[in-house]
Amino acid sequence: YIRPMSKFDSVGALVDQMDRRGPAWQAGIRPGDIIREVSGKKIRTRKEADDLIAVAKIGDHLSVVVEREGELYKGEITVGEKP
Repeated sequence: YIRPMSKFDSVGALVDQMDRRGPAWQAGIRPGDIIREVSGKKIRTRKEADDLIAVAKIGDHLSVVVEREGELYKGEITVGEKP
């Protein structure tokens, strides 16, 4: 589950809760991370992140940029079925 940052931060979606069996967890994304990009597209809202993920097919690889404790990390999520 992700949620938008506060109105004071216009870029990103904060990872609030997540399923430890899901693809994001397997890719190393953790609660508290801020999703900044998905597949090269800057993320400003939860809806933007949700929309990009929703059109992906199982087995697709999505590049992601997340911020954790002020540092940016690049990674890849392999889309899977919801646990």
